Amino acid sequence: MTDVSSQTPVDELQAVANHLTFLGFETMQEEGVIRAEHPHVLSLSVKQMDHGLLHAGYAQVAGEPTAKLAFINALNQGALVARFYLDGDGDCTIEAWLPGGYERARYALFIDMLRRDLRNAAGHADAQDFFR
Repeated sequence: MTDVSSQTPVDELQAVANHLTFLGFETMQEEGVIRAEHPHVLSLSVKQMDHGLLHAGYAQVAGEPTAKLAFINALNQGALVARFYLDGDGDCTIEAWLPGGYERARYALFIDMLRRDLRNAAGHADAQDFFR
């Protein structure tokens, strides 16, 4: 088990990048942020924030504002770790914050739950009407 207390911020980000690489993401680190891209999964950025790790992704959504908000609210109702909201451009921001530092087993569970939330969002009955 990784001892979180002995990791520096750089070590912790490298451990996260290694984990995401193992899961098939191509990762790049720049200025304290990991950019993780995958051919079949939402691309993510990961950064340390408030004694935890903030994961963020973005998706374009179509539709009129009231309908988009109702759709986003429906996604949030079924989410375990992700939160969905509309950004200033009217697109969907997806964030998930993992408190504490990196620990392999805990991080694996977190990523599984995040992937579950993303699968549920993509499989939502109205997803094809909104996600572009």
